Amino acid sequence: MNISEILNCLELQAFRPVIDGFTKEPTSGEDGLDDFDNDDWRVRTLAVRDLIRLGDKSCEDIVRMLSHDSPNVRTLGATALGILEAEQALDALYRLLEEGATSLDRCQAAISIGQIGHSDSIPILKKRTSEEDQRDALSQLSIALDQIQKHDGDQRSLKAAYFDLDEMTFRSAGQNDSVSTFTLPDVDGGTWSTEQFSGKKIVLLWVFADWCPVCHHEFHDLITFKDEFADLGVELATVECHDVYRSQVMAGLRPKPHYWFSDRFADLSYGKRWWPHLMDFGGAVGARFGVDPLTFAVHSEWVNRPSTIVIDENGRVEFAYHGTYWGDRPSVTELIEMLSSNTFDYEHANRKRR
Repeated sequence: MNISEILNCLELQAFRPVIDGFTKEPTSGEDGLDDFDNDDWRVRTLAVRDLIRLGDKSCEDIVRMLSHDSPNVRTLGATALGILEAEQALDALYRLLEEGATSLDRCQAAISIGQIGHSDSIPILKKRTSEEDQRDALSQLSIALDQIQKHDGDQRSLKAAYFDLDEMTFRSAGQNDSVSTFTLPDVDGGTWSTEQFSGKKIVLLWVFADWCPVCHHEFHDLITFKDEFADLGVELATVECHDVYRSQVMAGLRPKPHYWFSDRFADLSYGKRWWPHLMDFGGAVGARFGVDPLTFAVHSEWVNRPSTIVIDENGRVEFAYHGTYWGDRPSVTELIEMLSSNTFDYEHANRKRR
């Protein structure tokens, strides 16, 4: 696809509204997305893929997307520029960071500047930090600054994953379907493969991001219930759809920003993490299971559905539960109860329903 065709697809899509950094249901006005037939996520994901495939030769055209009327177009253009590590786009990203009409604009500009990783960006990010009063943007600014200072802007893995995304695989592994073998890297430098655990039950928890208090609470509970999972004999992993650096922030391998919920987790030591935290670049694997990358905006970032996937001993999807927002999937204790009884009949009380 060329840039005009990509823009046409985005402009024709009736995206759900985003207000103050959160996707809203148009009828109820509530945060989240209860419509599993909605294809906003697919249009956004494929737009980023196709922009990555156009590559550096179309950088000027992608930069022009940052001035578009639609926040979807602006932030997806910025997303592609960060993954492409397009230094020639930095001035335009600085303008979006300074003048962006929404926190979604400013957050994505900060993320992309951090991914590009140019040292000249440091004073600009510091200045913006001194002027910014929106907490989501402040969080992303602090991460971007640290990422640049640590020289961890390499996006080759994320770029390759988006480039190779195959839409024919999307939602191909539903309830009772056989799961093709897949391998994902973990934040500790190793790899994890379903092939290693043939004959074992596998539990995969797709989380949002490091700024998500529910995700931190889940990590806290996983640490607390280590022995219970050991007794169950299951293989468990958490999964994130970010680049290496930001996935390592979630896993406690990088300094954490001072989140608005930090006091709740003051005593949490991720040095006690006993499970692998995996990186699903571009949401390529998650898209098979209905995790739907770039589903909705939460805290001013496009993110996947939080999802719980259980693969049985025969390599079939035994349980697939997808959140309509955050906090509306099984808790860790509920998951343990289901695994103990081998009964997977569950619906969260706060699940959004159409």
